[in-house]
Amino acid sequence: LGANREGQQRLALETLRKYLEDIEEGDFANFPIVFLQLMKILSLIWKHSEFYNTPRHIVVILREIFNQLIGAIHRFIEPAGVFKLEAREGFEKVRQALLVCEKVRTIFQRFRDLVNADGGKPWEFETDLVLGRFSQYEARLGQLNDIFRTAEDFSKLEKVELSAEKLSAQV
Repeated sequence: LGANREGQQRLALETLRKYLEDIEEGDFANFPIVFLQLMKILSLIWKHSEFYNTPRHIVVILREIFNQLIGAIHRFIEPAGVFKLEAREGFEKVRQALLVCEKVRTIFQRFRDLVNADGGKPWEFETDLVLGRFSQYEARLGQLNDIFRTAEDFSKLEKVELSAEKLSAQV
């Protein structure tokens, strides 16, 4: 019985491996799709597993997934090189990262609502237990986005020369 239980636990985690590798090595634009697949699998694990259908276990798995997402977003942004980009390029890169964060957050909330409405065992844990670090990272991306937006606005300004001669010529 113990070996069967361990096998089920291992199988549950093995089903997640391919998608976690896709987050690690895959195309950044596909992260929301990969995350959607992960959430489908997690909801099935929650529904059918005897071991992983406790808040403690699902929170640990979800935290690891969100930590891996943060790492992948961090690699996409490339902090060492992002400030070497033109303001517009940096802005676009950060904007893409924020859009992915928003989609991932929406998918997570949608699946949480679906699991809770399913009639089975609800996810009874605080969202901040899972999304706390992700939310902080997303807020920092928002600040970075503001910096790039401001830099882009400044780059659009033209040098304005005011002199008495030019002013009197215009009047």
